[in-house]
Amino acid sequence: MSRLTEWWARRRTARQPGLVTATSMDEVLVMSAEGGNTSAMCRLGDQLMRQGRAAEAKHWFRKAADSGSTDGMNNLGYLLVQEGQLSQAESWLAKAAERGHPEAIDNLAYVRSRRPGTS
Repeated sequence: MSRLTEWWARRRTARQPGLVTATSMDEVLVMSAEGGNTSAMCRLGDQLMRQGRAAEAKHWFRKAADSGSTDGMNNLGYLLVQEGQLSQAESWLAKAAERGHPEAIDNLAYVRSRRPGTS
């Protein structure tokens, strides 16, 4: 167990006696995501994507997006583009772009350029 994980576990246990504590940073990430931390949801989704676990990543990106995270909206939109679901991707990317997410603005422009009849 890393020193950071140990510190975090001790801190959480001190605040909430009887709480099950994490033994690895991966567990900390999952616990944070399950606890509603949208940044953790997005990081977990990214990690799952790198492992080739797109369906699980999609779950966490959608959960973050549904909670109002522009990173979650952008990541979900990007994943939907990869799956060929351009209409759904455009919807999520537009929501993030409207809130000023810079990557979503670029990704939205790409999706819109892929519409039939667009040069």
